[in-house]
Amino acid sequence: MKKLLIPALLFSLIVVSCKSAPEGFCDCMEKGKELDKQTQIVLQGDASMEVKKKMVVTRKEKKKVCAPFENSNGNETREWRKACD
Repeated sequence: MKKLLIPALLFSLIVVSCKSAPEGFCDCMEKGKELDKQTQIVLQGDASMEVKKKMVVTRKEKKKVCAPFENSNGNETREWRKACD
């Protein structure tokens, strides 16, 4: 019995210590990257009206996707980002 107890405890500690990102967080990160690229093009002055409109749409999409994570603390989000990479 004792032989099974120690591996079971170790396995549970490993499972508990491995944090994965909550559902939707990685999508939020991807929308952020997409918005950054579009914003950079617009700020350089090389953007067509179509790119500018797409940037506005992407900003709205990002806001919607990222809404559940707005009040998350910095330590949590840093750990979640690692899970998305």
